[in-house]
Parts: sequence; C-alpha cells; structure tokens
Amino acid sequence: MVEIVLKAEVQASDGHVGTVGNLVEDESGTVTHFVLEKAHKRAVTLPLSAVDRVEGGTVYLKLDKEAVGKLPDLPQTRSAAKGEADIELVARVFREPDKDNEQLAREALDFVEDLHRRHTFKILNAALLAKDQDGNVSVVDSRDIDPKKGRLLGAITGGLIGLLAGPGGAIVGALAGLGAGGAAGKLVDLGFSDKFLKNLQEYLQPGSAALILLVEDRWAESVAESMAGLSGFVFQQPLTDSLVEDLMGASGTEK
Repeated sequence: MVEIVLKAEVQASDGHVGTVGNLVEDESGTVTHFVLEKAHKRAVTLPLSAVDRVEGGTVYLKLDKEAVGKLPDLPQTRSAAKGEADIELVARVFREPDKDNEQLAREALDFVEDLHRRHTFKILNAALLAKDQDGNVSVVDSRDIDPKKGRLLGAITGGLIGLLAGPGGAIVGALAGLGAGGAAGKLVDLGFSDKFLKNLQEYLQPGSAALILLVEDRWAESVAESMAGLSGFVFQQPLTDSLVEDLMGASGTEK
C-alpha cells in the first residue's frame, strides 16, 4: 500500500513538480487520489496508480513534467472581487474502452445531483453531451435546476457542440432550440481558454460522453474533489460576469 503524507515533495520522472496538498478518500475511507499542489497556487488530482514509488517521504510519479502539465487544474477558491469569476464551468469526459460512457456520465450526474440535494454543494445546472461513433455530438440530457442559468448553459453547450463536431453537430432534447450556429467561434472570442477547449476537443472522442456542470465558484473545488474517485478527465473554465453577459448577448438570450 502506498503511504503518502501531506506536504510531501512530489517528483515527476524528470524533476520536481510540487507537493501533496490533500488526500482524497472513497466511501470506505481508502485513499484513492491525492491533490498535487503546483506553482502559482494551481493544483491537479492524481490517482495512486500514477505513483511509481514513495522513498524517504518523497512521492515519485510514473509521469514526466510534460504529462503532469497537461493535467487539468482544480478550480481554486477565489475572492468575490469585481471582475472575478463567480461561476465555474466544470466538464468531465468519460471515455472508458468497452464501456457505456453515456451511462457512466449519467451515473456521475445522479451522484452530484444527490450531493446537491443533500446541500453538500450547489450546482446551478447540468447537461450531458454524447459523441457517437460517426462523430455527431448531441445534448442527451439536461437538468434545469436554475432556469436562468439553464439558458446560459444552453448557450455554452451550443458553442461547444459547434467546436466538437463542426457544422454537423446536432442538439437534441431540452436545448434543441438554441442552435450551434456562430456560438462556437464566440466561445473563443469571448475568452474561453484555449487549454479548456482544446482538451475537450482532444478527449471527447467517438463513443465518449461528457458531464457539463455550472457551479457557483465557491463550490467548484468541492464538486471537483467529490468526483475525484470517479473515472474520466475533468476540465474547468471560470466564467466572469462580463463573459456571461457577452455570451448571453451573443446568443441573443435574455439573462
């Protein structure tokens, strides 16, 4: 059993990458992941399977620095200063081989909705994207927890579908009327990070699915940590007030 302690140094295969900031346990109390704190107060979650060995209190990874650098950052708590994000877009992609990834995404949605009902944290709205074997992307489910934020999520998913599937991307279900149109380019123009969009494009392959969540910023870290024991890859995009206003305006939707 790998024994990792808080604040331990973490070494990639080619050098120092950070320290252990937190340990993540499953329901049985078994540690399954740990949070790697990197420079500039950013962090990622790594499964224990990424650990090669622990020697002298130092954690040695199987990954090199480049691989660690490509891992998605955990959202960090931010102040409510004017202009900073108060909403976080959290996307978790499921692409397990030989598994029903759409079902895995639905189970993850049920999981976070249950925690929402128990007031563990608050999610604003949720949607499931699925990419079939022909490369078509669709919204196969949505949860309209906050109707106003549901319109915002619809504008975002419309843009994502345009990016992920091109003009052939189809929107079905509750968000069918929003259209993908020019919203895809607007996501880039309005300040969505290249890393977020490129990672989503890279990981959402045919046969995979993604859970898209809108979360109040103060709960974003709790949401990410709660799903740390699940499969999949997680990416985040902070949404500033100005970005939300511009995006809603670009989609022709009232807030």
